[in-house]
Amino acid sequence: MIPKIPKVENYNVILNKAFRRAKQAADNVSAQDPVMKKRLKELIRLETSTMVVVTYLKNIHDKVPRVNMLSPFYNELISLIVDKNQFKKSMAAIRWAFEFLEKFLLEYKKKIKGSRPQDLMRLRTQFYGRLASVLKQIRRDMEYIEMCRIQFKVLPDIRDMPTIVIAGLPNVGKSSILKAITGANPDIQKYPFTTRSIRIGNLEKTIQIIDTPGLLDRLMEKRNDIEMRSVLALKYLANKILFVFDVSETCGYPLNVQLKLYREINKTFDLPFIICINKIDMASKESIVNLKKELNLSVSKIPVFEVSAEKDIGIAAVKKIILLGVMENKDKFYKH
Repeated sequence: MIPKIPKVENYNVILNKAFRRAKQAADNVSAQDPVMKKRLKELIRLETSTMVVVTYLKNIHDKVPRVNMLSPFYNELISLIVDKNQFKKSMAAIRWAFEFLEKFLLEYKKKIKGSRPQDLMRLRTQFYGRLASVLKQIRRDMEYIEMCRIQFKVLPDIRDMPTIVIAGLPNVGKSSILKAITGANPDIQKYPFTTRSIRIGNLEKTIQIIDTPGLLDRLMEKRNDIEMRSVLALKYLANKILFVFDVSETCGYPLNVQLKLYREINKTFDLPFIICINKIDMASKESIVNLKKELNLSVSKIPVFEVSAEKDIGIAAVKKIILLGVMENKDKFYKH
């Protein structure tokens, strides 16, 4: 799942809230002895202001997932959009701040309890100054965590379940096959480093099928380094690759170019493949036979299906082998 981070406010907003809550709490203090009342008010101010700040920082620290605890897929994507080392340093700074303030509070509570009445306001001013100084010291770290939160919002919400990733050149019918297999319009989500959004469908709520336009529909030499790393991130996500050919070549790409992309992806992903030869209703038998020869199926033993997504030809057989693969290899399919 997408790493969830609570919104990180500007340090001045947190300080103002802490001082306001401290004053409200101090105003409710009552005691018969005026000196005791004054001392209690100051203790309450210190405790309340510290509690507000520490609770806020702990909430950020506890709710932000540790990067190394995320799945390899999200871990790789995050490394592409933020500096993971800086992220870790900023989280460490937040931890340092609330731990320091907890100890600092104990030190000043002792000073308040043993101070003269005329020194109480001076001690409170010192304490507030140090509280503000600590937050100001980590303000850049807080700003960085907030920037990360905004960046993480562009990550797709991928479920931890058996996943098939669809590949093939543009217009070969990948989205039509996705829709035909899942029986519904796919969920469209943003994905970093592509100009388009990925499409996600589910087969009987047990298998996730993903089409990634802009990533697995281009030849390797046309990708930049960032896109290549993003493609590699998919290796952690996919359990199988479903590659789609347009045997009719109406997509605008001849079969030799489609075969080149297939061989590149087959080499990149050490995963089981399923091949769909799409648009058979628009192609000659000779074209289909020639494509199968080029695929060298007798050696590769990759399951191949002749389909027409638009005419719903052969789709039932594709669904059957996908579901059968899950049942027969459940442990392997779930293993990432």
